[in-house]
Amino acid sequence: PTVNMLYMHVLPFGGQFAAKTVAFFFAVFAVLTLGGLAQWRFGKSAGYWAALAFLATPVVLWEVGTAYVDVAHGLFSGGAILFASLWATGSDRRLLWLAGMFLGLSLATKYTGFQVGFAIALVLIGHGIVRRSFARSARGLAAIGAVAIVICSPWYVRNVVNTGNPVYPFFYSVFGGRNWSQPNAEAYAAEQRFFGIGQRESGKDPGAIPGSVTALALQPERQINTGTPLGAIGPMFLLGLLWWPLAGLRREDGKALDAEKLALLIILLSLLAWFYLTQQSRYIISLAFPAAFLLSGAIERARLGWLPAVAVGMQCVWTMFLFGPSGSPLQQQLTFLANGNVDEYLTGRLPFWEAAKFLNNLGKSQKVKVALYDEVHGFYLDVPYFWANPGHHRIIEYEKLRTPEELVMELKRLGTTHVYINTTYLGVQGEELQDAFYPGFSGRQPSIEHLEHFRRLLVDAYRRGLLDRAVAFSRPPQGMPPVSMLLKIRS
Repeated sequence: PTVNMLYMHVLPFGGQFAAKTVAFFFAVFAVLTLGGLAQWRFGKSAGYWAALAFLATPVVLWEVGTAYVDVAHGLFSGGAILFASLWATGSDRRLLWLAGMFLGLSLATKYTGFQVGFAIALVLIGHGIVRRSFARSARGLAAIGAVAIVICSPWYVRNVVNTGNPVYPFFYSVFGGRNWSQPNAEAYAAEQRFFGIGQRESGKDPGAIPGSVTALALQPERQINTGTPLGAIGPMFLLGLLWWPLAGLRREDGKALDAEKLALLIILLSLLAWFYLTQQSRYIISLAFPAAFLLSGAIERARLGWLPAVAVGMQCVWTMFLFGPSGSPLQQQLTFLANGNVDEYLTGRLPFWEAAKFLNNLGKSQKVKVALYDEVHGFYLDVPYFWANPGHHRIIEYEKLRTPEELVMELKRLGTTHVYINTTYLGVQGEELQDAFYPGFSGRQPSIEHLEHFRRLLVDAYRRGLLDRAVAFSRPPQGMPPVSMLLKIRS
């Protein structure tokens, strides 16, 4: 919420493009922070290597093009890791307060900040025990925690007031909470388990960790919504973790770099938590940040430092290849924006765009409120809408609905006038919905045996005349049924 609220301030001045400008500057802040820290720690050229290694990470550049939170969260979490490690092995109290500030911003941006916070706590406690300075480590952790709690507490207090659960909607079995249920929690957990490698009935397979991290570095087919090298973290992440211990990086006076050891341990613990929780490649931006810092130190101080430097250069070439060709999504977006032809860009790349324009125009002359099913781009609408799928909320208690009449009554209770259904990503269920609403297009016999309960209710409501078929969108080649449709609730 900390980052999302910033976007709200600029939306009136430029819509999503203004919000993306804010996201871009988070990347600038990340580069300045990372470069400055590496320069302060290892020397001037290290700052440039750290910044370059971070920016050459494909998933970082991919996320910079979105008005989302992952780059900002990576800055906050990665900064907390580095500042906490540097404080633990030094005496500068400014680093302690910076660690608390960055951790607080991390926790106020994304719940995954807890993974980093716990890893920091475990490593600093262990360091205190080994160095026989447990009291100092405990006081430092208390200070970091206090500062972090002060910064992030408004959002968690809000959760308690609104839902009764400080980390809503997670840990429902522990905290309970309004507007959620155990079936919702189980559905959410099942969705999270969809991502990643090493899934099995009894839990994650530890033997799959090497394959998971390798896929993360190169081709995260199962660690993002769609397999694409744009979502990869790149080999620099692994190199940043491995080159330092392999090359035996040491300070100029011959002593080991203890802060880098601690940072490496925190990264590894966080990576382990990532494997067992949600293997989303974009979450690793938080660890790519300190990994780039370690890599810059290896280039500047380690034996054979020229080898990782060459590797950074090679990744830069690879990343430029991914994002640079005229056919890449980034290049296309920049070209359309430069020409001012946003409508053409969205028409070609976003199936929902035509429906959004239709609904926005319709909303100028009549009351419109839309229930969106399997469509998340509602921010293009200038009319009221809500995500209607079960699992997002408890506004509609689908498990209690038995008839299509009950579903339509619930939609009317919420003031809904239209229902938009997107079948693009539903597989077999999408085909059955297409056949149900547009029989005869595909030549298949209509069937709804694979449909979930709420989708069966929508089909039955249409068949009983409670929903009128209004407009079809995103028509594929001739002879195929439309993949998205707008239905009007009959008054």
